[in-house]
Amino acid sequence: MSLLSELQAPVLAIVIPAYWSIVGRYKHHFEGGKSMDKYIKYQAEDIEAFIESLFEGNPVASMSRKRF
Repeated sequence: MSLLSELQAPVLAIVIPAYWSIVGRYKHHFEGGKSMDKYIKYQAEDIEAFIESLFEGNPVASMSRKRF
């Protein structure tokens, strides 16, 4: 098992639950007509795919950084 694969699982185990915690904490702000999709850009699956791509070295086009 490589160092990258040893690091990937703990990173996912920390980041994904933390992301859902943040979404859950502020979810009540989006109820009552406001579109949650307008304010929450990524689903947990998107975050997971992005983290996996970091460890694999494959770029994820949908997560490209916006340039201002």
